[in-house]
Amino acid sequence: MPSVEYYVEVSKQNFQVKVYSLLCLVLVAVIGFYGYVRVQEYLALQEIVAESDELISNLELEAATERAQYESVKGEFSAFLESLNKKMENIFPVADNYILLTRQFDYIEDSFATLTNTFQISNLVFSEPVYLEDYSILPVRVTIASSLVNFDNFLKLIENSGDFDAETRLMDLTSVRLSFPSGANTKNNEIINFTVSLNAYFQ
Repeated sequence: MPSVEYYVEVSKQNFQVKVYSLLCLVLVAVIGFYGYVRVQEYLALQEIVAESDELISNLELEAATERAQYESVKGEFSAFLESLNKKMENIFPVADNYILLTRQFDYIEDSFATLTNTFQISNLVFSEPVYLEDYSILPVRVTIASSLVNFDNFLKLIENSGDFDAETRLMDLTSVRLSFPSGANTKNNEIINFTVSLNAYFQ
């Protein structure tokens, strides 16, 4: 028959087994919980990475769009600035540029003259430039034979000079002298001779 010591030893071993089993269960639970937390962190990290990749992709696309728009606007602005500088060179040049002004008067003569409305420049004289602080003046004297219609057209052109659309040199009248030759007409349109003194401006 087993002794008391035997039963005590068996009971002690059973208790130790239970304690060990409990510790194993606790350890498994801790490891499982830790693994679950790590997996959740990994999944969350993957989601963040995916969102970051999408955000980066969207930002790159937005940046490319903005860059394309900037280049387009830059090109349009450069073209506008170039056109503006060209117009300014015709309207308000940096020098007296009497050669360009002579060409403008030639163009005016060609565009005004028709079979029924005379416009002929017979004399074009430039005086010495006058240099002022903010701008300079090139005095001009022009003698013209013209119909009354083109005389009026010429005065309007000088009045509207400096317009960016017409690109006519900025000028103003200082004096006008008229004469009406007897018997001079073009198909019943009276011809007048006139001499105008102008100031053509430059920088």
